[in-house]
Amino acid sequence: MSISISQEWKNCILQVLSKPYRPHIIFVVGAPDVGKTTFCCALANAAVEQGLITMVVDADVGQSSIGPPTTIGLGRLKGRISHLSEAEYVAGFFVGHVSPMGHLLPTVVGTKLMTDKAISSGADIVIVDTTGLVRGAIGRELKWNKVRLIKPQSLIAIERGGELAHLLAPLKNLKWLQIHSVSVSSAAKQRDRGLRKFHRESKFRDALEGAREVELSLQDVALLGTWLGCGTPVHSSFLSHLSEVADAEIAHAERCDNIGVLVTVEKVSEDAARWIASRWGVNEVIAIQLEQINGLVLGLHNAEGEFLSIGVLLAYDGPSKKLRVLIPSSVDPKDVALVVFGKHRINPDGSEMT
Repeated sequence: MSISISQEWKNCILQVLSKPYRPHIIFVVGAPDVGKTTFCCALANAAVEQGLITMVVDADVGQSSIGPPTTIGLGRLKGRISHLSEAEYVAGFFVGHVSPMGHLLPTVVGTKLMTDKAISSGADIVIVDTTGLVRGAIGRELKWNKVRLIKPQSLIAIERGGELAHLLAPLKNLKWLQIHSVSVSSAAKQRDRGLRKFHRESKFRDALEGAREVELSLQDVALLGTWLGCGTPVHSSFLSHLSEVADAEIAHAERCDNIGVLVTVEKVSEDAARWIASRWGVNEVIAIQLEQINGLVLGLHNAEGEFLSIGVLLAYDGPSKKLRVLIPSSVDPKDVALVVFGKHRINPDGSEMT
């Protein structure tokens, strides 16, 4: 199926692809629902038709086309496509949430690493599709730092009425960057929160199709994005003492330097946490409530640190130091060496937890 685009977009695509840069990194930016993904798809198709090796970095962690939500995906075009989801999946980077808000560093790092992966894979054209976070100070910081780190030769700004001016103004004097501004597509449709949620859940279900439950021992895997597994577990007698002091069931406790980590069945009050800190001789106590981590989306990685797939945390058993995890059938549990805890929670069927 062909993609219908305006003449303005066609002219922009022809102008951008006429540049001699190889590899040519093209950064596409715009507010939500302006047609960024459609533009990227049309641009990618035009590049493929010119015989150029074309790869797309999908940095939209919430409305992902390439790979599951919470990740930045890299895809390769083998021919014309009607949607970016048809690109061949090459690699991914786990951010851990469906919004870059509060996760700017992994979002920027992941976009850079996937761009580098595309270049090292021999891409002539690397198209970077971004999130719709462009407004305010956070939007500026996110896009500015991506541009400064990735150093694209072309930036496509899709806007309705000057909403990107605050973002583009500081970039206009960069000699290595050419900015192309185009209007929003007349075919662009506003998607409400319900439709966005439906899209995410559909992508989560696809990623977890055929998944099964496995146990991962902390003796075999390392953890990131959490304080769990970083310290020395306390003796069972002291664990009982902590439960009495907290007046709450504590399933596991460990000390990481001057930080005490508790895994609790019930919520521990701030007063109890302060009292425990003084008795334990630590500066801070971090209490992790089991019901708040069950359902977390996990990033599963191999011993090279390469992203394998997402998984879902079903349970954590402190005494045995094991995670019960839902992982896709495509992943061999023996290949999992690093588990990164995300901040987004879903049910085993892919539906999002409220």
